[in-house]
Amino acid sequence: RSMTIGLATGMIEVLWTMAVGSMLALIVACSLEWAGGFAVSTDPWLVPKLLAIVAITLVPAWPSWSIRLARASARRLGFDAGDNPFHFSARQLASGAMVVALGWLLLSMSLIALIEGIAPGSAWKLALPALAWVPLANVGGFIASTPGGLGVREYLLQQALLPELGPERALLASLLLRIVWTVAEVASALVMWLLWRKKIPASARGTS
Repeated sequence: RSMTIGLATGMIEVLWTMAVGSMLALIVACSLEWAGGFAVSTDPWLVPKLLAIVAITLVPAWPSWSIRLARASARRLGFDAGDNPFHFSARQLASGAMVVALGWLLLSMSLIALIEGIAPGSAWKLALPALAWVPLANVGGFIASTPGGLGVREYLLQQALLPELGPERALLASLLLRIVWTVAEVASALVMWLLWRKKIPASARGTS
C-alpha cells in the first residue's frame, strides 16, 4: 500500500494550523503591547515565549519537513511511503494560512460569545486578546501532547481569563468551551460521514 494523499494532507494541515495559530498569537500580543491597549498577559516573558513557540511549530510545519514527517508516519502505519513529490508554492501556503487564520478568528469569536453568555457586557472588550488566547491554548495543548490538549488547553484559557472573569467564571468558560467544541466537532463529523455514505457506493466502502 502506498502513502495516501489524505495522510500527507492531514499531517500538513495539523502542523500548519498550529504554526499559523502561534504566529497569530504573537502578532496580536505584539500589536496590543505596541498600542498600549489591553494586555494579552501580565507575563513579561510572553513575547519571548511566543517566539519560541512559533519556532517550535513553524519548523516541522514547513513543507519540506512536514512531508518527511508524513512519510515517517506512513511507514509506522505499514504504508509504503513512496517517493511521490509534493510541492507547495508560496501562494498556496499564503492562501492556506489565510484560511487557517480565519478559522482561528471564528474559534476565538466562539469564546467571546460564550463569555457574553456567562458575564454579559464583559466579553467584547476581550475580542482582540482572545485572538491570542485561543490559538495559544490550543497550540500549548498540542505541544504538551495530551489527548486533544485535554487539561492544558483549559488551564491556559482559565489563566488568561482569570483577571477579567474571576476564578469560577474563568474555569466555567474554559470547560464549557471544551464541551461546545467537542459537540460541534462530533456533529460535524457525523454529518460528513452521512454525506460520505450517501455519495460513495457501498462497494467502494468495502461493504456488500
